Amino acid sequence: MPRPIRIVPLGGLGEIGLNCLALEYEDRLLVIDAGLMFPDPATMPGVDLVIPDFTWLRERAEHLSALVLTHGHEDHIGAAGFLFREIGRSIPVIGTRLTLALARERLREARVEPELIEIEPRQKLTVGPFDLEFIGVNHSILDGVGLAVATPWGAVIHTGDFRMDQAEARTAWISSSSPNMEKKGCWPFYPIPPTPTNPASPTVKSLWGGPWNGFSGKLPAGSYWPVSPLPWPVYGRWPGQPRRPDAK
Repeated sequence: MPRPIRIVPLGGLGEIGLNCLALEYEDRLLVIDAGLMFPDPATMPGVDLVIPDFTWLRERAEHLSALVLTHGHEDHIGAAGFLFREIGRSIPVIGTRLTLALARERLREARVEPELIEIEPRQKLTVGPFDLEFIGVNHSILDGVGLAVATPWGAVIHTGDFRMDQAEARTAWISSSSPNMEKKGCWPFYPIPPTPTNPASPTVKSLWGGPWNGFSGKLPAGSYWPVSPLPWPVYGRWPGQPRRPDAK
């Protein structure tokens, strides 16, 4: 029986901002994002920034393998410097070129200079016991990625923040990445746009056709709403569960 995987959200669930999630496997930790929140002056007067509670990570600092940044928005990178101050040691920071360029300034403000590892979509990288594969996603900032973490239980997919553009070509990451993940033992994660009311719109046509023609079996789906808690982790199948269970 493989060792269990722990997924520990430290922020970003049920709120906008503070995105931070940790994966624990074989006594090693992979941190995904370290974001801040801009406070509401009406409820937090005099407060400049809100950051996640990093106590749990500080208590396990010697087990940290790396910090992965999915994109360059402040609610995903803005607390990276505070994280390094809390854990008191240096770990690699992984991200795309633009994301690392933006995060570098936050790290300089905290007077820390960790190793920066630049990646691109579809690139594979092994960090400790974590085998990572990066998935390009569309968002309101360039160079955003999700990531798939291969485990004995199946692939764990962290989508990061994303949106579906109107241009059909911009959704190519679905057809290029999802079938590959499904072969590795992870069901496809199929995001549904918040307002798919116009059957003639390019978004609806590009989502419901093309990549999924001929797919059989259950298709787990999640709706993306701008105010929904993100990021969403998606879990692989459990032992003994068929790769493509019957759709009944």
